[in-house]
Amino acid sequence: MPIENVVLPILGTGNQGLNEVNVIPLLLAISEKFLNELDNLQTITFIEKDLKKAKFLSEGINKALGRLEINLDSVTFSKNIKKEISRKLKYVHEHLLPGNLLCIESREVIENNESLYYQIGILGRRMLELIMIDIFSGEQHALYTLIIMAKDAGVPDWIVSYMHLIRQFVNTSAHYNSDYLTLKSVFNEKDLMINLLAIDKVLGFWIENREVLLKRVSGFGKNKLVVHSVV
Repeated sequence: MPIENVVLPILGTGNQGLNEVNVIPLLLAISEKFLNELDNLQTITFIEKDLKKAKFLSEGINKALGRLEINLDSVTFSKNIKKEISRKLKYVHEHLLPGNLLCIESREVIENNESLYYQIGILGRRMLELIMIDIFSGEQHALYTLIIMAKDAGVPDWIVSYMHLIRQFVNTSAHYNSDYLTLKSVFNEKDLMINLLAIDKVLGFWIENREVLLKRVSGFGKNKLVVHSVV
């Protein structure tokens, strides 16, 4: 039976009373093994009915994965930038892509003060993928290639740079581990602010120039746009 999604508690931390500190790293390692080895398996979700314990377990998982504990509420300008991104997403949902569920989900994440920085990273990448799919309808390419195609279509270099930043941020934020870096650098709130600004800038550019881009891509044709996409 092909199973795509698995939902389970943090095994052993209930009545058995095992220490979460010892259980969580082991469960994550086993989960990663099965996700890599089983083609059908797409997600493994851990659940906990007690809110306080759920937050504690979430912190334990983030610690085991080496994720930094940066909360959007700690960023001084977050309220303004979050409000602006949410406003743009609302406009997209109501006028450009009516009924798009990703816009609704993204607004929920961006407006939630408890959303962590890596969740914002994932949000940014999903929004960027949505924009690329909208511009290059029907094209099946990696996100990196689509960004290069956007540059070929006339998107300014600085907007392309923001796109690459969004693409890279999610990889760093979701799997950050200071031991992995060969050059010393601190992944902190400033990086989060830069990513938020990039999301806002790319969204704004797409909204303002969407019709022109769609016409330009349609006029160029597929072959001409991928000439410089291989690096």
